[in-house]
Amino acid sequence: MTRYIVTLLITLLALRGKVHAFCEPAGSERVCFANGEEGTQVCLDNGQFGPCSVSTPPPPPPPPPPPPGVVAFVDQPNGLIASTGNLYWTSNSSPGATGTPGVSAVWRSAKTGVPGDEVMLYSEQNSRDAPVFFGDIVFANAGEFFGYFIAVSGNIVIKRVPLSGGAAVVLATLSTSGTNARSLLTDGTSLFWVDSSGIRKMPIGGGAIGTLVASNSVSLAVYDANGNIIFVEGQGGLRKVSTLGGGVTTLHGTATARITALYATPTQVFWGDNFGAVRSSPNAASGDQGVYQPPTLIRATASVGFDGTRVLWVDCERAANTGCVVRKLALGTVNSVVINDAGAKEISHLQWDAVSVYWHDLTSVRKFVH
Repeated sequence: MTRYIVTLLITLLALRGKVHAFCEPAGSERVCFANGEEGTQVCLDNGQFGPCSVSTPPPPPPPPPPPPGVVAFVDQPNGLIASTGNLYWTSNSSPGATGTPGVSAVWRSAKTGVPGDEVMLYSEQNSRDAPVFFGDIVFANAGEFFGYFIAVSGNIVIKRVPLSGGAAVVLATLSTSGTNARSLLTDGTSLFWVDSSGIRKMPIGGGAIGTLVASNSVSLAVYDANGNIIFVEGQGGLRKVSTLGGGVTTLHGTATARITALYATPTQVFWGDNFGAVRSSPNAASGDQGVYQPPTLIRATASVGFDGTRVLWVDCERAANTGCVVRKLALGTVNSVVINDAGAKEISHLQWDAVSVYWHDLTSVRKFVH
């Protein structure tokens, strides 16, 4: 009789919510709710359901780390330039198929940056009806640090933007038609560029545009940090002219292949051609050539440089500008820094310092630490 009385009391208390109802077998489960959340009750050894246990879902996994060497993910970067601690570049995302505008922009990131650290300094919408394209970029300290870049939006102009961010100012309108302005350079006091008329010059704050070299066949030009512009004319003739003007010096006559990449120091000129060769010669009227990579039939050199110790270059498959490889020559040995993956192409615009080399492909800005 006592057993039945106890059972009855427990049942009554269970109905009043004081204890949990009887259950069997032990370990079985049922669905319950607590504070509006679905949970589970487990049948205990004493024949009662335990408390309603609402499981807390695990937190979402952290985002995967960026691939090694990625400074920024950005659509169609262009015109990369390096300062002591930062990288600057332009980009041009395409308009969407449904009419969504793309964006042409100027960016900044620390050399130590990772994706998400990059800062958009300036941008313009890029639409199918009003296309915009930002090209080469350089920087200089003209009272404060500014970036200077070529922009095409109907007119071809040179714009200036503070490297701290802000509005862009048009310094010069070069043309209302396609002059294909390129190879934008600076020596800190003037801007130089190549167009269909030759090598042009303008004060860094804007003003009258002059002509250093009148020629309709200049393809590339670089500044040698020693008061000279080194340039390619015709099929592959290497020339030199002072930033102050004057006569043109021929460093090498017509080359056997078209020069596609160029870099100069005060003492040396480095170049690559459309057969993948990489060479150098003294920055003088004549001198022996150094050959760092012999020509091939299937590759072309896209960019070349020298960090004081290493010769650096990019070569790609000629047919489609894919399969690009960043290479370095140090201590007499050529090593591949990176072999492009199948989804990317068009590695270009090598930049460097004493410890790293930087470049961009179609979707990112990257670096390699030696």
